[in-house]
Amino acid sequence: MTRLNESNKKPVSNMNSVLCTLLLLVFTAQLNAANNKWETGKIKDSATGKSACTLFTPKIEINDGYGDSSIQLFLYRNRLEIKTGSNIDGSRKDVGIQVDLNPLIPVEQVKLETIGVFKNSLPVILKQFKAGGNVQVKMRFWPSWPETAVVPASFSLVGFTAAYNGCWNK
Repeated sequence: MTRLNESNKKPVSNMNSVLCTLLLLVFTAQLNAANNKWETGKIKDSATGKSACTLFTPKIEINDGYGDSSIQLFLYRNRLEIKTGSNIDGSRKDVGIQVDLNPLIPVEQVKLETIGVFKNSLPVILKQFKAGGNVQVKMRFWPSWPETAVVPASFSLVGFTAAYNGCWNK
């Protein structure tokens, strides 16, 4: 059954609203990717004490279960770090990163209570980052408090490979 526009009695196409919705979704996805892109810069590596090219994401504001905090990813030459403003509960195997529909890669170490570290799994992570579209960080916080739920934060992988190649494949 076709709807009629009451002002001019012409048929109204549902395709117009579908098309507008699709355009809005594409625009929103492009805007999110542009605002959530990987950057490069010379950052002092806490492990070596030397400044070196590093990839990093913008901070994403989250609620850690007890208050406001943030999550940011840093890719150094030999490891990926998730830096947060809250104490990470690394005691559970549901804390880590997941690229698209790949299995979760659990955090390997928590250092200084607020940094999740991935070293041994870095080759797998790099392969998934280069082929992927989105990485979701899944964290639990405050290990000495009553358990909180997993807190997700998503980062776009659009532009990751170009940033990676610009940093290390010159």
